[in-house]
Order: sequence, then structure tokens, then C-alpha cells
Amino acid sequence: MTAPSLLHGKRPRPAGAWRLLRLCVPALAGALLAACVGSAGGAAGDSVEMSGTLRIRGNVPFQHPVLVTGAGESWDLEGMTAERATALSGRAVRVRGVVVAPRTPNAWAAILRVESAEPADVHRSASESSGR
Repeated sequence: MTAPSLLHGKRPRPAGAWRLLRLCVPALAGALLAACVGSAGGAAGDSVEMSGTLRIRGNVPFQHPVLVTGAGESWDLEGMTAERATALSGRAVRVRGVVVAPRTPNAWAAILRVESAEPADVHRSASESSGR
């Protein structure tokens, strides 16, 4: 004999606690993900220092420098000359600047206004030479 709930092709509903759990877990996971993504790099106006690889994206005449961090985040760099970006392209760099547009789930890109940018190996060689 078949169970009455399966007789008409309907699935039985989960018990109240399981149903609540099925609704709450995805909502909590989404909230945690949004909190983690939104906090990366700081809020607008914060002064930050980041390290990563400088890349040049786009085609001539619409090229722009981008910092790709070790975590894989991309930050558009504003205020860097084309000559400086070309000289540092493909290298590990340390960039100091002010967050213009923070990383958020709905933003097209995170933007950092550059105050200084230099190769990351400059810091290492300067600290090594001063320590000797």
C-alpha cells in the first residue's frame, strides 16, 4: 500500500524545524559572504597599502593599470601615469593610496587613487641592506 502523501504525486513537507533550517542556512551563508566581500580593502576614503602584481588591461587608447592582489582581487589604479604603469607592468608592486570605490558585490570595479607605487623588491633590498 502506498503512503497517502505520495498517492497524488506530492512530496511530503519536511517537519517544521527542518523547514526552518532549510530557509535560514542559505540566508546566513549569503550574509556572511556579503560581509566578507564588502570588507576587503577598506571603505571609501580609507588610506591603504596593498601588494600584488600590476597589470595593464584594455586596448589602446583605453588602457588602465590594475593591481591584482595575492587573493585574486582586482583594483583599478587611478592617478598613475602611463609611463609609470608600463615600467611596473608584470612586476610585484606595493601600492599606497586612498580607496575611491570599495569592493562591493554590486560594484563594477574597486578603485584605488594611487599616492605611491614601487616594486615590492625595493622594500626587501632596502631592509636587507640596512640590516647588514
